[in-house]
Amino acid sequence: MKQTLLIVIALALIVPTMAQAQTDIRAWNVDGQTWILWRDAAPTPFTYDVYRSSAPITDPSQAELAGRLFPEDWQASRLKFSKLTATWRVPTEGGGRYTLGADEGVFVYTPHEAVPEYFAVVKHDETALGPDNAIGPVTQALDPVQCHPQLESVNEAGNPFTVYAHWIDGRADFESGRADYPVMGNEYANGTAYVFALHEPADGRTGGRLPLVFAMHGGGPTSNYANFGDGYHTLLQLDTTIHDGFLASVDDSVSVLKWINFTTKDVLPETTRWFGYWTGFNRFETPDGDPPDDAVVVNYTIRRVDFIREWLIANEDVDPDRVALFGVSGGGSGVNSLVRWSPEAYSAGIALVPIFSATINPFAPFMEGTYEQNLATNLPGGIGLRDWYWPTTLLHDEDLPFTKYGVGKRDTFEDWSYKVNAFDEMEEARWGAYVYWDERDHVIQWAGAHWTSSPALDPTALTRYRRDQSYPAFSFDDQNPLTPEREPDIGNGDRSTGTEWGTWGGYFDWNGDTIDDTPDFWAATLFLVSESDFENDVAPFEFAYTDVSVRRAREFHPEPSATLAWRLVDLGSGEELDAGETAVGSSGLVTVPGIGMTKEPRRLEVEVVDEGGADDDDTGDDDDSGDPGDAGDDDDDDGGGCCGC
Repeated sequence: MKQTLLIVIALALIVPTMAQAQTDIRAWNVDGQTWILWRDAAPTPFTYDVYRSSAPITDPSQAELAGRLFPEDWQASRLKFSKLTATWRVPTEGGGRYTLGADEGVFVYTPHEAVPEYFAVVKHDETALGPDNAIGPVTQALDPVQCHPQLESVNEAGNPFTVYAHWIDGRADFESGRADYPVMGNEYANGTAYVFALHEPADGRTGGRLPLVFAMHGGGPTSNYANFGDGYHTLLQLDTTIHDGFLASVDDSVSVLKWINFTTKDVLPETTRWFGYWTGFNRFETPDGDPPDDAVVVNYTIRRVDFIREWLIANEDVDPDRVALFGVSGGGSGVNSLVRWSPEAYSAGIALVPIFSATINPFAPFMEGTYEQNLATNLPGGIGLRDWYWPTTLLHDEDLPFTKYGVGKRDTFEDWSYKVNAFDEMEEARWGAYVYWDERDHVIQWAGAHWTSSPALDPTALTRYRRDQSYPAFSFDDQNPLTPEREPDIGNGDRSTGTEWGTWGGYFDWNGDTIDDTPDFWAATLFLVSESDFENDVAPFEFAYTDVSVRRAREFHPEPSATLAWRLVDLGSGEELDAGETAVGSSGLVTVPGIGMTKEPRRLEVEVVDEGGADDDDTGDDDDSGDPGDAGDDDDDDGGGCCGC
């Protein structure tokens, strides 16, 4: 009797424990990853912990922790921004797809070796194992990792779209990734899913490869990939519909345990400003201070965008020469990062109200460190993150994609002087970036601002540009040559100085079909904008001066210090309006200074006269010199002036 009573007591202690465990574990390897599924059993734990081993697992202490998941991870919280009832959809053996039930979880392991392994899934701080939560061996292969469709829908503009997910490989060693799938998070993010939505062309797939615009959202708990399907249409008066190309709205979020009002904890999404976070960041622990000063911030998010871009090019009708970037707020910072990280990959970019350098990540300094820390990154040379967020910090010698910036004088998110100083540096470097500023604030009040609703600042404006074509880089334009100072004036960094709205470069344009680019000759047809459905895009003047540099030349690469002859021709009459000589800068940049532009198209032609036959001077200044030259001076010896205006 005593022995029976002991057995009953033991069973009474065991049964509730086993009843709380998850059930129905399954696992298989498809598309180079191992998919581990289970069924949740109440009470849902703080996290599920997943273990792996080369031998059967009878106790978690015998195995290696492969990863942990919050309920927000396995319950597809980010996917629900597109559909509240959505659950994950995963590939199955034999080519099918399985949609998880609301009580099912999934963890995805990316093997680095094609060896069989055992897996176990347990509630955090529990050790009970049995056939319901341990499985193996699972045969594993290293096939290329894929993105997987999750749901199909239609946005408010009528564009059909598909939301895709891929589950990242997270490791402590951020350089240990597979050739087809780099490490995109630390060990605390292993096996988590990231989503993006691919919006179809409004006019349908018309045949052939079409342009693609990457759309990147800003920070804050309500910012996500779904903003570009609906919310930005009304909140920011942006038209995110692309008629003849794709729009891929990507998500930048990490589920993090945080204090709420210093009293309770909750799991909330935090953005990385499209860069990454430091290697030791533990998202399962409430932040306790900033990272150590010797921490290294890894570009996990940039790697993820790189992977998505390459996957879309390989699997959709995307033209690799017409992939552009569009971002708002923190997403604008992402544009700044990506055009400099891999300029060869992108055709153009638009950054609206980007954050340059006043903060690192104001919402989550525990992920990236503080402005004062300027933590080292894994970028070449260990560039500090604060230095990298400054938009003129370069990694490469090659030219950047053509980029536009739209900012507001009432945007108090960071000191206005950061914007002014950055744009001044871009002008000094003759990048040819277009700068638009007006009365808008950060992301709340854009209605009535001068450039709000300008199609020149919508994503579809990016589809015309190509990465395999050179372009004229306009700099130091003067829109009122009769005044002694350059106009318009953005001010000296004090919001009360300068004009309330204006643009540097935005009234100039060119015809891409007219660009000639040969070893000895470069030409393009240029003009001031005279027609637009948006009145404010039309130049409110008839004549302006500008310097023109040749950027992203394909074949036109004259030697530094070579003498070049240039001429400006009226396209209608063929009359030569202006002509002169200029010298190639020390880094090879070709600049024609102070030419006069009108709304009537003019053709600028530049050709090599005498290789190496002239000394370098101000007219050939390159992006290393920082000297703006003397745009618009009628007395320049190089022939710049108002001839024919």
